Amino acid sequence: MPIASDDELEIFLSKMAPASPSLQNVALHLVSLQAAGTSSLSSRSLTPLFQCSRIGTLEVKHNRPIVVNDQHIASMASAGPSLIELLLSPNPTNITDDTPATSILALKAFARYFRQHRLSLGLYFAIPNDLAGSPISPMLDLKVLDVGGSEISVQAQMAVMAFLGCICSSRVQIRASRPKWFVDSGNMQALDDVAEATHIQRWEGVEQGIRGLHQLQSNTRQELRTRVGELERQLEEKDKRIRALEQSSGVGSL
Repeated sequence: MPIASDDELEIFLSKMAPASPSLQNVALHLVSLQAAGTSSLSSRSLTPLFQCSRIGTLEVKHNRPIVVNDQHIASMASAGPSLIELLLSPNPTNITDDTPATSILALKAFARYFRQHRLSLGLYFAIPNDLAGSPISPMLDLKVLDVGGSEISVQAQMAVMAFLGCICSSRVQIRASRPKWFVDSGNMQALDDVAEATHIQRWEGVEQGIRGLHQLQSNTRQELRTRVGELERQLEEKDKRIRALEQSSGVGSL
């Protein structure tokens, strides 16, 4: 059905959610939300969905900025404890953000209320300094951060690493659906710790190859040591036989 405003969406979801108590996955492609001067989608209109406590995945695609704030996110978190994957496109922005392309405040707002194993927000880290701020302890369970089709520069990668290093206790993957990773010698460790999924797999493959070479070298060294030991024993046996022959030869001549 065509939906032209936040209010219409909220009414629609308020009717739909109670009628579907076992709803687990929701995908909303709201391309019609552009009439009547609508410039953004407010997270307020999404809160009725969380009357369904079993929702595990919520995907919202909109052709305008998605505006979220602490109050709406708190409502989502308290009403939707089973939510483990949240996909918002385009970039979500905090209601206090001056630049819609900057999503850090939105990320921090989600982090305060959700302990997600996977958080996918289609973020675009345009300015590394956007990542500055205090650690966010509730995000210790974060496993994957999806940056959509963003272009990640070396500086932004390092800033992302520093930011995630403050808030995450375990290895975190940063994934990009159209990755453009700029690699130099200074951030190779970044690709080992925080990288797009396929890069991580490739890097792990390199690590496995290196470990295999080390093992091969170790085996080769052991084989060489064994071979040298055998040769030394053979030489010792030959020396013994020579000495025995010399002794017997000397006795015979006397």
